Amino acid sequence: LGEYYRHQAELNQSMRSALSGPLLLLVMMAVVLFVLILFVLPVYDRVFASLGASANMGLNSAYIASRIGIGVVAVLLALFLVVGGIYSLPGGRARLVRMSEVLPFTKKIHYAVSASRLTHGLQMLLASGIGSSEALQKASVLVKSRQINKNMPACIKAVEDGEDLGKALVNTGVLSGFEAKVLVSASRAGQTELAMGRLS
Repeated sequence: LGEYYRHQAELNQSMRSALSGPLLLLVMMAVVLFVLILFVLPVYDRVFASLGASANMGLNSAYIASRIGIGVVAVLLALFLVVGGIYSLPGGRARLVRMSEVLPFTKKIHYAVSASRLTHGLQMLLASGIGSSEALQKASVLVKSRQINKNMPACIKAVEDGEDLGKALVNTGVLSGFEAKVLVSASRAGQTELAMGRLS
């Protein structure tokens, strides 16, 4: 149980790091653009003012590009603030998890995290001597993915009918993509449990 909570803490920490990095980068970009518009470009503006309209036109393009950049950064920062506000509300985290499952740019991340939780749970349960069918039922509670949970009953039935666990997870669509390829290869070599540990 301690190993499971340690793994979840590491997973949550890596997700926080993945989000805080881009946020810090956006803040730095906003500061740089503000300094550029408020302090740097006005200096060049005064220098180029005596050189004629042609030089000034290039500076005007720099002003426009900088303001567009600030607009983009401001929109992204506002998006981060909205997400943070939703997260802080009661039930906000669950709402964000549901949103991340359907949004095109977060769907793959949500699936990868869910697959990692499932394979880690299965690996721990199987290592403790629990049968494949029961391990699937218990591990499915850890997963918040509708894609995975929708196919779980068929996977459990396939395992109860005698199909190999790794093949059942792939054939019923519980796991797909990279995870599926790893499990199929591991299943042929009789190393399904080891592969689940690596996928988690």
